[in-house]
Amino acid sequence: MSALSDRMEERLKGCEVMDKNNNQNIQTNEVQNEVKSFYQKYNLKIIISVIVVLVLTFFIYSNYLSIEARAKICVNNYLNAIKNGEDTSDYKEYGVDDFINVLDYKFVSIKSFDKEKEVLELNRSDYNQYLSKSTNETYDEYVLKMKNVFLNKGEIISETNNSFSIFTGKYYDKIILLYDVNLTNALGNSLYKKVYFTVTNEDDNFKIIDINY
Repeated sequence: MSALSDRMEERLKGCEVMDKNNNQNIQTNEVQNEVKSFYQKYNLKIIISVIVVLVLTFFIYSNYLSIEARAKICVNNYLNAIKNGEDTSDYKEYGVDDFINVLDYKFVSIKSFDKEKEVLELNRSDYNQYLSKSTNETYDEYVLKMKNVFLNKGEIISETNNSFSIFTGKYYDKIILLYDVNLTNALGNSLYKKVYFTVTNEDDNFKIIDINY
């Protein structure tokens, strides 16, 4: 009987050890599953955060920082200035005629975006009338000076005895934007027009150079 009792006691102890080991294995698996779940959730949060940052970056760049967006902002500011009776000179080149009044407007699309050569054009009569006093140089002296400044980067496009044009070696952006504009004419009548705005960007200076409708 004593031997039988000893064997039964050993078996019970063995079962207890197996149960203990099984419990430890279960606990280990639970911990591993929790750790795995944590890292999966953590990685998912990182992925979502990266996607959100990329989407926000694209949105900000497309709507505020890109060349097209800044050209659009220039036109919007110009139209808002007319709506509010404010000065428009910051948004357009000299010689661009304003609308009489703008009631409302809507951006439609970018029609074109090109890189244009910056060209310096001179003619003898205009130079003698407008520039010679400020430069204290003759027309021929000034043309020679411009050649020395720009020929290492650009090229002469045309040259005659009385006119001269040279590519300066620099490029500027030229963007054409289409808008639907509700405006008033000289009689006070409301009109809807498809309006094309040509905007240039030279050294981060955006200006409307032409309005066509």
